[in-house]
Formats: sequence, structure tokens, C-alpha cells
Amino acid sequence: MTDTEFAFKAFDEIKDEILALHKDIYLHPELSHEETRSAAVIEKKLEEHGFLVKRGVSGEATAFIAEYGSGKPVVAYLGEYDALPGLSQVGGCPEKKPMEPGAPGHGCGHSALGTAALTAAFIAARWLDETKASGTIRYYGCCAEESRGVKPFMARDGYFDDVDVVYAWHPSDHNGVVNMTMAAIKSVKISYKGITAHAGATPFLGRSALDAAEIAHVGINYLREHVVPEARMQYSYLDAADKAPNVIPDHCMTQEVVRAPKMAQVLPIMDRLKKCAEGAALMTGTTCTIEDDTGFYEVIQNSVACRILSDAAQDIGAPKWSEEDKKLAAAFSRNFSEEQKERQAQEAKAIAGRTGGSAGDLIAGPLDPEMEAFDPEKTSYTGGASDVGDVAMVAPTASLSVATAALGTPLHTWMFAGQTGSSIGEKGLACAGEIMGLAGIRTLENPKLLDGAQEERLAYTGGKPYVCQQSQTA
Repeated sequence: MTDTEFAFKAFDEIKDEILALHKDIYLHPELSHEETRSAAVIEKKLEEHGFLVKRGVSGEATAFIAEYGSGKPVVAYLGEYDALPGLSQVGGCPEKKPMEPGAPGHGCGHSALGTAALTAAFIAARWLDETKASGTIRYYGCCAEESRGVKPFMARDGYFDDVDVVYAWHPSDHNGVVNMTMAAIKSVKISYKGITAHAGATPFLGRSALDAAEIAHVGINYLREHVVPEARMQYSYLDAADKAPNVIPDHCMTQEVVRAPKMAQVLPIMDRLKKCAEGAALMTGTTCTIEDDTGFYEVIQNSVACRILSDAAQDIGAPKWSEEDKKLAAAFSRNFSEEQKERQAQEAKAIAGRTGGSAGDLIAGPLDPEMEAFDPEKTSYTGGASDVGDVAMVAPTASLSVATAALGTPLHTWMFAGQTGSSIGEKGLACAGEIMGLAGIRTLENPKLLDGAQEERLAYTGGKPYVCQQSQTA
């Protein structure tokens, strides 16, 4: 039996319990930091399969780490299971129909993400049992990815220090191991304190905290010209002072966000942004307090680990879509805006160009039929961010995308949630689990495949120690 056949067989033996677990988590969506039930059912399943589970790691009640085997190499899988607010959706229904109006839903596919990573861990653990080989499998229960995350705290606390490779994935509208980087991001909360007064009779006695925030944003907006072109600065008012315009407001709070391709670019921009706030406070006779908030490093792909993952992906192949799957994807696509339909058409054209297929057929049945191979020379960048970047700073990390939705389906929508809870989502998670499981098997069987992975990571980081940019009280 080949290792690929072993992965297929191992999944077939656990398929029913994995899909039942995915459905259970999908039907009981929980927000970040509230995933008590979701974490518990995954922890229970891990223990049933012989994993030792450490709960409540890094100060987060719904975070955990599970381990199987012993010795080197250490192969890690990242599981997420939190949902998003307001995206409740009946699985497989191509019309907006919440299971419970206003309730959370898995619009980022995390019910599939966590269970596919679990699948991979179980496949690799079965291979260890079969061969009696040396090696350790770890499943990281990563709560709250949609808010402040836990991976930065796990990295801070040294939980990845002995890990040889991390295999991760995310539900998507396409398949493959792509050499894509994601942005680094950091945010702060700025509180301005002034003096209240009657805005008509004695405004000269007041010092407006709202004026300070407004003036700070004038400076920040001028700053945009003098940063790297890829940088993004956004802000929101968390407390826009009192609602009465005849009162000089003595309080105001904003959240300021900086994104850029690298944390080394983000931090100096953030320092300059803070000076805008401090200068505005000085100009208005107010004071400001700046508090660290969120902070994720850029997500990078480790080319050595990516080749292992990509080879496994080519051997497993893309999900095997049925005609019913394609019809369902097309039904969801009918809800797209014109802009989303155009994006779908562009994606179909690109896939057809690579495969020699028909773009028209792909639009009629809009599910990615191929598994794109890793190409280190073909790079791309997105301004999105993830706390997987913090893991990549401390351990060689490779990430995979597998389709769980129609081409062009935007994440964080009821449409993505509905497809996650359908046969499309089930086939996607099964494929991802088999690929990552096979990559784990090959790493355990031949650790020399990882030669150069740590050196590549150290070259990128310059060997500097990891510094957590995340606030645990954010």
C-alpha cells in the first residue's frame, strides 16, 4: 500500500465521525472566546483517539494543545473553530435563510477548518501506530482567530519552539499551495481626555477630546503619502464623545489600524501615527493615552515545507465534485453582485487557461476542478491578515487552500457559510485533511525532506527572537 492509499484508507475509516463532528460544530456556532462547546467536542474526540490534551493554554479558556507519539520530528496542525456574528445560515440552502436570525455562523468555514486539521492529525497518528516510528503529532486548538487570536500567545509562550513543521489550511474558493504572503497588522486604541464646558456660553473653558481625535486624523491622512504604497491605515470611533452638540466633549476613543507587507514596516508607521495623536493632543490642550491592541505578523510560506505539502496535494488531487455539487454552487452564485460575478468569470478564465478547459463550463458549474502546484517563482500578496503569521515566525509553516465554495464566493458571508455546511464543504474538508495527513506521513517517514526549512525561516527573521505584538486584553 502506498502512503497515498494509506491516507485515503485512514480517512475512510474515520469519515463518518469527522463529518458528524463538522456538522455538530456548524450547527452550534460560537463566537471568538465563547467556543466552549466547540472546543470541548474536539478535545473529547482527540482523547478518544489517544491524544493527550492540555486545556486552557496561554491564558485562553477555549485554547488547547493535543499530542500523540513521542520524539522527532514534531509535526503540527492548526485547528480553528470560532464563528462570525450575524452569519447564521442553513447549510446547503442557496437563499439567505438563517438557522436563527441574528445568530453567529461559520462564514469563514472554521467548522471545516478545525475538523480537517483533526483529520490530518488522526491520519498521521494512525501511520505512527502502523509503523512504530519516532515522531510527534500535535493539534493546536486555536480559538478566537476572528478577534485577537491565540497563536501569538502560544508563540510567545514557546509552544512552537520544538516544532519542525506546521501544516495549515483555509477553506477557499480554489485549490492549491500558492506562494502568497499576507499583511502584517497592528492596531492601537487611543483615548483622548479633555475638559467639558458649555459649547455656546463658555467654549473657551473647554478642551475638546473630539477635536483632538479629528485633528489627529488630519495628520494621519496626510501621513498616507509618506509610507510604502502597500500600507493601509484605517480607523474607527469606539467612543465619539457625548451626543449633545452644545457640550464640549471631554472624552473620545478611536481604534487605529496599520497594515503593510511586513511587521518591520508596520511598526515605524505606527510610531509616526502615534505622534500624530500626541501632537493633536498638544494642539488642543488635551491628553491622550495609547494602548496596544491587536498585532499579527505577516503570513509567509516556507518553500521547503510547501513543496512537501504541494506534492501531497498533487497526489491526493482536488475534491471530486458531483453534478449536484456543481448545481448547488451555481445556485449560490446567482446571489452574487455584478462585481462578484465578474470576479468569478476572471477566476474561471484563469483556471481554464491553466487546465485547457472551458471557462463557460466552469461558470456553469463553478467549483475549482484542479489542484494548483506550488511555484516559488510565482508570488502574490494580499492585504488580509491572520495570526498564522506569528506561527510562521517561529516554525516552518506551509498553508494550503481547498475549495469549500463556488468560485468567487467572498469569505465572511452567509453564502460562504451555507456552502461550508453543504456537501461542498464536506468534500473540501475531507480533501484538505487527506492532503495534510499525507504531508505529515511523508515528513515522519523521511525527516530529511525538511532539510533547509529552519534555515529558510531564520534567514527571513534574521535570527531575531520573536516579540509578541498582541495584547491579551485587547
